[in-house]
Amino acid sequence: MAAGGSGASSGDPYIWLEDLDSPETRRFIEEMNGELRRLLGSLPERLYPRLLQLLREPRVTSLAAVGDSVAALVKAERDRVTLLSRRGGEKLLAEAGPGEIIHWLQSVKGARAVLVSKTVGGRDEGVAYIIDADGRLVHKTEGSIADPCMAGGRLYYVRFYRTTRSPDGAEPPVTRVVAAEPGGEGERLAWGPGAAGTGEMIDLYCSPRHGWSIAVVRRGWSSARLYGGPSPEEMEPLSLPVEAGYSVAGPVEGMVAVHARKSGGGGELLLLDPGSWSVEERIPLPRPAEHVAADGSTVAAVTVQDARHVVTLYRPGGGEWSTGLGEPSTVEAIEALEGGGYAVLATSFTRPHRVLELREGSVEPILEAPRFEAWLGEFWVPSRDGTRIHAWHMAPREGRPRGVVVYGYGGFNISLTPRYNPAARLLVELGYAWVVANTRGGGEEGEEWHRAGMLRNKHKVFEDFEAVVEHVKKLGARVAAWGASNGGLLVAAVETRRPDLLDAAVIGYPVLDMLRFHLLYIGKLWVHEYGDPEDPEMRRYLESYSPYHNIPPAGEARLPPTLVYTGLGDDRVHPGHALKYVAKARDLGHRSVYLRVETESGHSGATAETKARELADIIAFIVKALGEG
Repeated sequence: MAAGGSGASSGDPYIWLEDLDSPETRRFIEEMNGELRRLLGSLPERLYPRLLQLLREPRVTSLAAVGDSVAALVKAERDRVTLLSRRGGEKLLAEAGPGEIIHWLQSVKGARAVLVSKTVGGRDEGVAYIIDADGRLVHKTEGSIADPCMAGGRLYYVRFYRTTRSPDGAEPPVTRVVAAEPGGEGERLAWGPGAAGTGEMIDLYCSPRHGWSIAVVRRGWSSARLYGGPSPEEMEPLSLPVEAGYSVAGPVEGMVAVHARKSGGGGELLLLDPGSWSVEERIPLPRPAEHVAADGSTVAAVTVQDARHVVTLYRPGGGEWSTGLGEPSTVEAIEALEGGGYAVLATSFTRPHRVLELREGSVEPILEAPRFEAWLGEFWVPSRDGTRIHAWHMAPREGRPRGVVVYGYGGFNISLTPRYNPAARLLVELGYAWVVANTRGGGEEGEEWHRAGMLRNKHKVFEDFEAVVEHVKKLGARVAAWGASNGGLLVAAVETRRPDLLDAAVIGYPVLDMLRFHLLYIGKLWVHEYGDPEDPEMRRYLESYSPYHNIPPAGEARLPPTLVYTGLGDDRVHPGHALKYVAKARDLGHRSVYLRVETESGHSGATAETKARELADIIAFIVKALGEG
């Protein structure tokens, strides 16, 4: 399959597959898609209607506070943003057009408005709309923006320059704070040069009412620098007593609450005087927080305990109150409401969403979806070095499962807490079990847990996942491993390390070429998690597990039936990772490695119809690989 493309002089005979517009690449994609369709036959057509039904059932996936109301992003037949009143009633603010999805929703600080980001084909790059609580368009701009606020009559936001230089000439990927006149065409550079370099991300939080602004400049997922000042254009470096990753909760009792995720482990809330930026109070946390917010009198911190989220409210000077929300849950968002209290978006394995109003001592529902029936359990297994690894287990209530799908991620400080997944729901309906492995590299046990699975510790993530699979297989089950993005790297690394371990593998939108990831799209941002391939010593370590470089010849070890899937709209992880992996695997004799390329999806998702088609093929592949009986 390498024949017909150029690029052999680079040392990579499959590099031509990184050119997504070439006729050779398009022919390869068509051939692979056709081969998969012939393998799966009519089974995807039988699965598609149920998947489309599940994906069209209204499901809240994000929320933002708008004064004393809540704007909710609802995934349904068409994505929409509705304003939910705590007194009842809904108002439509925005709706996706044909072929569009809404993938980003954020409140506008200093205004009763929300940022709504729409995209076509699942791309991260799209069109951003600022819409007020009455549904009026305030501002519109193309590209990737975040963290909007209104201060001094100007609109400020963080712009992400993904592929082009910033206005001051910095190499991409890079971020800058820009200012714009609401409704105007132009924007100007407001802050960032000299503070944030290439590969660094800016988080902006401003409180015009209280007269302060803070920028967090993140390098990777473990460390950050803080800048503060009276406005988004007047922020200077702040000196804080701990080295940490930072996030801003908001104003509380005349102070600014900042969460510090300590590099050595643990977390705490720092209450800062916005006049001097000195630390007035320090509140230790049992674990680093995954979300923080402040409603003026309390600070809310969402932490992970026993692989599920707990919300705790802290009062300056002492006093706290905690809730686990009544069932093993994930808090997707928590937003402070005008007048006090919080809006919380929670989900679980068996419930798509709950929108709740949380105050000290009470949790009241605003909008709840019904549960579906399934058995839910959890277990722990020892990894190769003796570390205890937790896993969730969802299965049909009756009967022995026909097979088990083990899902993993293991990176970037992302915790796999209980979340609703329409594909997992259908698998359970079909008689399969769904297992979620909480490997190192995630955030389930804090920053030390994350660091134990990044850089030169990446192999420990693979060992953790292998331990979970081994445990399930000892129970007599056939196992398919499934992971997407960094999770795709995890599954591909496991199948090339241990080709005999899995009965099937599903690898989605994956990072697979660990020697070129930093050269493709926004891969430079991940150097802090994976390591720099330009460093000779780090390059040797990356090459030791890089799935693309470690596919064994079929004569030595045969890979399990494998489906690698991606979308041409993915502008975050280059589809070339997936294409090259499959081409090389098949040239090495692994004829059971298949490729699926969607033309209308990307890392940010797809329409319900496109996602249903993709999931129908994936689940059909799992059913065929594990056996239909």
